[in-house]
Amino acid sequence: MIRPMKFSNGFERVMKRHDALRKLSSDHHSGLVLARRVSRLEDGGDLIAAAENLLKLWWDEIEPHFVVEEQYLLPAFARQTSSSHLLIVETQRQHVMLRAIIDQIDDEQDQPVLLTLRALADALREH
Repeated sequence: MIRPMKFSNGFERVMKRHDALRKLSSDHHSGLVLARRVSRLEDGGDLIAAAENLLKLWWDEIEPHFVVEEQYLLPAFARQTSSSHLLIVETQRQHVMLRAIIDQIDDEQDQPVLLTLRALADALREH
């Protein structure tokens, strides 16, 4: 897929996404869809079902995505830049934060807290 990249100086450059990155890109889209769904939850809604669905999606799709990023993408990027590159550090920070929120949702599974679910949605959008 070819997408134009817009730069702050107003120029655009067309850049083809490498085939190896398509699955990761698709996973990010799925995460954004999940974030949108969670953002629409209302107090008094079926938060237990929402939390269960969210945790299933996490373990089936999002956590494996993080593992691929951490085992393959970030080390490859570090070899070309530095292991302390801001994008690597920020990605790792986001992964830690998202996992902490998931742990909290898991702890609250019998009585999910809407604020915690929305915190996950915000963190997914940031990622």
